[in-house]
Amino acid sequence: MKAAVLIDGENVVMCLRDVVGGKVHLDKDINWKKFFKYLESLDYEVTIARIYANPFIFLKNPHIANNLEKMGIKVVLADSTMKENGPKSTTDATMIVDGISILYERPAIDAIVIVSGDRDFLPLAEKAKELGRTVLFAAFPDSTANVIKNRYQVINLLEFSVLNATFDNNIYPNIEEISVQG
Repeated sequence: MKAAVLIDGENVVMCLRDVVGGKVHLDKDINWKKFFKYLESLDYEVTIARIYANPFIFLKNPHIANNLEKMGIKVVLADSTMKENGPKSTTDATMIVDGISILYERPAIDAIVIVSGDRDFLPLAEKAKELGRTVLFAAFPDSTANVIKNRYQVINLLEFSVLNATFDNNIYPNIEEISVQG
């Protein structure tokens, strides 16, 4: 089955901070290669892989975005502004709209893998299910909404968390991308 993997970068960073206790490197603290190989073992062929984030995540370490791109994960930066209490962005909305676009524009995609435990993605999951697509979540158990745990298969993202690891430059050289930017 062909799958689109949509990663909520902000959710992953927030949850990883609890695990690693400090700075988070999205290109090193999750072993994406191992994660994609696991999906492959479940008969999912990843043809779209995208990570959604606000640009502030990469501000101090722009090489992280480059490393993710080299791994075959397209970085999608959401509109963001810096507020007194931290960045405010349209990351979730951007990911949801992109996911809906994939469902309608890419009928060959059989499954959506949502990498987040955030309940904001339930409408996307429900629409995918309604359209006959398989839906999986991958998230950190302690920060996954109960409604997601009760309705969907959830892959434990902790199993793919690592510290100071290096990965191959290109996990999936055949990943194709579409542009849904307006």
